[in-house]
Amino acid sequence: MKIQPETAIFNRLLMRLNSAYFNLSPQEQESFRLQLSDALQIKMAIFLLDALFNIKTETEQQSDAAWEQLDNEQKNLYNAYTTLLRGIGENAFCLNEFFAEGRSLQDFNTLYDYDLDDFNFQQQARKEEADKEGSAPYQIKPYRLYLVHRWARFIDDGCFYYATISSLSFYLHSEVEEFINEQVDSLIPHTYKEGPHHGESDEGGVRWDMRVDANGLEDPLDELRKRCYRYEAALIEKMDEQCHKQTSTGVYLLPKSVYGDPNLDLVVQNAEAAKGIHFQTFLRDCRALQRSNEELERLVAKAKQEADHFLREQYQDVMANFDPKIKKFQKRRKLIVAPGAQDELGL
Repeated sequence: MKIQPETAIFNRLLMRLNSAYFNLSPQEQESFRLQLSDALQIKMAIFLLDALFNIKTETEQQSDAAWEQLDNEQKNLYNAYTTLLRGIGENAFCLNEFFAEGRSLQDFNTLYDYDLDDFNFQQQARKEEADKEGSAPYQIKPYRLYLVHRWARFIDDGCFYYATISSLSFYLHSEVEEFINEQVDSLIPHTYKEGPHHGESDEGGVRWDMRVDANGLEDPLDELRKRCYRYEAALIEKMDEQCHKQTSTGVYLLPKSVYGDPNLDLVVQNAEAAKGIHFQTFLRDCRALQRSNEELERLVAKAKQEADHFLREQYQDVMANFDPKIKKFQKRRKLIVAPGAQDELGL
């Protein structure tokens, strides 16, 4: 189903938020939209609920409650207008990511600029965390395209879309990870059952204590999973290096529908490709670099075939040779679920 926000309603929204909006320069208009105060965001919600669904609200609390009552189709339409408001460039491109105070997507020219900044931030945060914990010093890694399923929204030819943006290496890794999980479930069927402490109040939250039941094969299952985790960790590093060294550049565009919502997966080959994707001309640049989806399907099939070969070998070895009496010492951990999250987890 196409979701097409109306220009007339959007212009009325802009005038409601700033009566002098159309007297501003394009740069000033963009800055205004990206830096809406909390008060203006409340005004935006009140206006959209009324203009789109004839729902009258006067306060933030009333608007939040009304939003929760919208159905999925209504929420998509609402999100189309907020994307127009908060997006930049010819596609009203909007990243669903948090920015440091005083910063916005305006600070980055290309997808590469944003990704490099995010990568450096994450690396520094991990180093500081390791230093604080007194663990082994964290080794800063060299930059490789870091797009890890970044959520975005945009408008294309007047229609609203959700999007997920990934590096090629991370996309292949995710496909392999899902494939391995499915195969492990098939090789050693298992379920989860509540442990003795599941659902107990603890440290201001609720304990999550679900235990694996593999009909007596819990230890072999655990060992097989550990081997798969090591394989997957090595795989992403290998793919990162391979993609980074490639001289070719490309983008794969994969249309799909998730729960009826219009979605597009964008898979970016490497950092060089990301340098050619500008936020002001996002989809135009992606399409200029577009490669065939059949090519991506072949890459996925090859990666899964190699993973399947590894998994079958490891499964046979575990079932034949693994001794559950020999275990490495592991730190016992306790998982606490934050208040408010237990309902979604069924606690």
